[in-house]
Amino acid sequence: MSDRVASPWLASRGGWLRDPEGKAYPAPLWDAIREEIVEPEEVTAEAIRAFLDPDRAASLLPAPVAEELLGGLRVMIAVSRTHTSLYGRLATPAEVLHAVYYPGIDRVSHLFMQYRKPLLPWVDATESEALGGVVDRFYEFQDSLLPALLERAGEDTTVILCSDHGFRTGLDRPRTDPRIGHGPAADWHRKSGVLVLRGPAIRAGHRIDPASVLDIVPTVLTVLGLPVPADLEGRVLVESFRPEFLLDHSVRYRSPVAAGGAAGSSEPLASGADEAIRSELRSLGYLSQDTHSGHNNLGILHLERGQVDDAIREFRLALQDRPGLPILRINLGRAYLAKGDRQKARSILRGVVVEQPAAKEAWLLLASLAREEGPEVAEEYLVRAVALDPNDPESRLALGSLFEETGRWEAAAEQYHRLMEIDPDSPDGPNRIGILYRRRGDAARAREMFEQALEVDPAFAGAWNNLGLILQDLGDLGGAEAALRAGLQRNPSHAVLRTSLGSLYFRVHRLDEARRELLAALRIDPRHVQAHNNLAAVLDAIGDRKGRIEHLLRALEIQEGFPDARYNLAIAYLETGREGEGIQELEKTLQFDPSHLSALLRLARERTRRGEAAEAEDLLRRAREAHPGRPEPLNLLARIRLGAGRREEARRFWEDSLRLDPDQPEVRREMETLSAEPAGGLP
Repeated sequence: MSDRVASPWLASRGGWLRDPEGKAYPAPLWDAIREEIVEPEEVTAEAIRAFLDPDRAASLLPAPVAEELLGGLRVMIAVSRTHTSLYGRLATPAEVLHAVYYPGIDRVSHLFMQYRKPLLPWVDATESEALGGVVDRFYEFQDSLLPALLERAGEDTTVILCSDHGFRTGLDRPRTDPRIGHGPAADWHRKSGVLVLRGPAIRAGHRIDPASVLDIVPTVLTVLGLPVPADLEGRVLVESFRPEFLLDHSVRYRSPVAAGGAAGSSEPLASGADEAIRSELRSLGYLSQDTHSGHNNLGILHLERGQVDDAIREFRLALQDRPGLPILRINLGRAYLAKGDRQKARSILRGVVVEQPAAKEAWLLLASLAREEGPEVAEEYLVRAVALDPNDPESRLALGSLFEETGRWEAAAEQYHRLMEIDPDSPDGPNRIGILYRRRGDAARAREMFEQALEVDPAFAGAWNNLGLILQDLGDLGGAEAALRAGLQRNPSHAVLRTSLGSLYFRVHRLDEARRELLAALRIDPRHVQAHNNLAAVLDAIGDRKGRIEHLLRALEIQEGFPDARYNLAIAYLETGREGEGIQELEKTLQFDPSHLSALLRLARERTRRGEAAEAEDLLRRAREAHPGRPEPLNLLARIRLGAGRREEARRFWEDSLRLDPDQPEVRREMETLSAEPAGGLP
């Protein structure tokens, strides 16, 4: 039986109710189905009062809104009862698979979630008191239908309860109308849904790793003892099964069926309900005609795939249909920004905010463009975005990131903590706070925050990567490898995780594995500059100096201002006798990063070696100002002064260095040698 039995009600309240076409197979089954259908008119006023007072709701809302909300609630009660009744009528022990679909929670959430506390700006307390409990009551109603299904299934049946997404309930709710057909309704969906499994094959009390709706079919096939097609998206949720079940029901795969090889007709069964379903999908933004919405959705898809020119074309086609729609111009500006045409992007987005000062998304994009104008301008734009929607997670995250980049760590932490309050389901807040703790040198608390981020979202690649890095800081290299591997198990095509794992292998001299992981990272993302930079170090370690230089040049071709790659290229040139080019690259490194400590020290050494002591000391002065807690500039200054015969000045620099870091045995030996030598002795 298709859900077309109920879907027409969602759009037209009855529609093709008596038309069996396309609704059941075999067709005679329709007679039994028709007897079980609960029509909306059969839902009594008393049944509605279990959710709200319909008279009070009608008095508080404009008549069309009250009619839509009350009618929609009545329809979904009828649909839920119909599906439960049909399961009781049609399901028999002869079938090995039963499936029941309930659309009610999603639909009722679209109608009533805006009235739930905390209050949204356009909802008053009286409306919230009257309507804010409907979604909660509907969850309870839905739960009340489950015992009949579970009793019929029996204890020996594996039961899977799942939803493909959740719904925003708190401060992170969008400032848009959630009703289907009245705004971007799908924006109210939350990524995480519900998944509960029960049965003789299932591990009781076990928490499942992040699962996708795509994982349900492979898992069901495994429960049924059927092979999983190798090209089927999703994975078998093996961690949900009891070990003894897997011994007898190992996961099996089969080759994909060749195109045209499946038996049966490939023609879909048409139904008069089809257009109602299409209308619903168009309202949600899942399906569109050749209109601005269709071109916009296709443009977003192209942008996600990196097909920037195709995205620009689609957004322009959308604007031909609706030239005044701000979101289309915002997306066009976003596409030009992705293309690298910052001037064009800025022009488009400034035009948007002139005409629509409340266009929050435009202010956010302008803030990213304003970084080159200075942090003050970017901050002004981000503050505007936050003022427009104080509970927008993206704006809080962007403002916190700006504060972090400009060294205002307390202000950044405040934004990240606010983000955690607004959207407790997002791992970004604890992950960013963990990064702040790492920068402050508090590795233990950083680790706690990264682990907290992973509790929120165990698939979050950024937190796995940061956990791997902080465990290296703590000296737990085995734990770091385990964390990075766990992240890759969940995100096998994540270039940053593979780069970090390759770098860890390089650190412990597992060079073949390091090379393998870094090459894998570059297959995933050929423009990953850090992977090119780190692979260059691995190639140098195995004696491939030509490959080392090639990858450093490639990194700089992708990102000219990447200081570490430019510094490493300078060292590569110096080590191969290309002194002039090496010094030139050191100078370029300092153009992009004037406080780059390694570049300052190495260039100072090169100046000293060439007899340019004044230039060397100026570089070391800059190094001391930029890094007052580091002993290296003092040590090099000591050696320069010692070489010039100024022994007491050298001694004072070394003493200052040891006050910063007493654990420098090499410096202590040099001071002992200095004390043992007579004045005028050779350094």
